[in-house]
Amino acid sequence: MAQSPETESAPPSRFPSLELCYDLAREQIVAQTNRLSTLDTKASFVLGSASILTTAALNLRSALVSSHVLIPLLSILVVLGALAYVVVVLFAFFAYTLRPWKWTPQLSELKHDYIFREREYTMGTMLSNMTEVFNQNERTLLDKARWTKVAVLALLVEAALVALMAAVQIALPLPPTH
Repeated sequence: MAQSPETESAPPSRFPSLELCYDLAREQIVAQTNRLSTLDTKASFVLGSASILTTAALNLRSALVSSHVLIPLLSILVVLGALAYVVVVLFAFFAYTLRPWKWTPQLSELKHDYIFREREYTMGTMLSNMTEVFNQNERTLLDKARWTKVAVLALLVEAALVALMAAVQIALPLPPTH
């Protein structure tokens, strides 16, 4: 009895784990891209939080100016808070703009160079390319993570300055009402 095409056994592969390795590499690239998105979200949170803190600091300063109780310490804190804001924005900007992100495979490359190649050859070449691109992107991701971490630390400094401003305002006696 002749075997149908579905039941014919395919010739043994020279690379029995190639498909598994390829699938695992794809999963790693997806996870890496998700980490990139997470870092962008954190940088966005830092920018928004820094803006809110700066607004709060300016409102605290305005309240003190309107009550004629502006003290030199508060002026110094306002300047330091503004500088901290600039630093936060700068570091968050660096976190956002680190993007020499590589992608593989290129669709045009697949269409023109690999469409008529053997499946194992294409998968092996793509696995090699994916590994190289993953390693390049990992360096970019680590730089992005460092800038995001520094931006978060700068945000904490800004938050401490705003908290100190609020404490100074609370500690000051209210001006006499006439």
